[in-house]
Amino acid sequence: MMHLPLLIALSLLVGHAEARRAPSSRTVREVHGRVVSCHDGDTCRVLELVPAGKAAPGKFREGEKFSVRLSGIDAPELGQASAVEAKRHLEGMLKGKEVRLMCDGRSYQRRTCDIFLGDLHVQHELVRQGWAWDSPKYSGGRYAAAQAEARKAKIGIWANEGPGLRSPACYRAKSKEARRNCARDPRFQD
Repeated sequence: MMHLPLLIALSLLVGHAEARRAPSSRTVREVHGRVVSCHDGDTCRVLELVPAGKAAPGKFREGEKFSVRLSGIDAPELGQASAVEAKRHLEGMLKGKEVRLMCDGRSYQRRTCDIFLGDLHVQHELVRQGWAWDSPKYSGGRYAAAQAEARKAKIGIWANEGPGLRSPACYRAKSKEARRNCARDPRFQD
């Protein structure tokens, strides 16, 4: 009977450790594609490139076209200041180029993916160059240092930082909580 409390404590510890180690419910799928166009500064249209098979190693055939939402960042919404420039920057960087995507979910009718152009991590580069905000809710703050660097250098969206600069999250804010946060700080990013 003395062992029962020990067994309960041990099972709770093991259960807690398993919960921490449990993989995320989202699986990451690697996709190769060619960027066809960009809708704005964080959404592109991609033509999937599917491996042709063992008979033609290193060769690809065209697959489906799909929309991609770049994970962990938020670019100015169409209608916001710098939105057209952010779109042009992203499209200039990617249009017509082959990319590697690490996709882990969906947002509306788009796949959410990290995009790589060779070894270049596109999201990090966009934030570093000042054309997108870090979206900590989705990035875990992964791009916060790059955003601080761009803001300090006053480049991209940060070139004309002033009281009128609003984050895309505040531009879209609909919930009471989001509007309250944005009233306190128009650069609030959830």
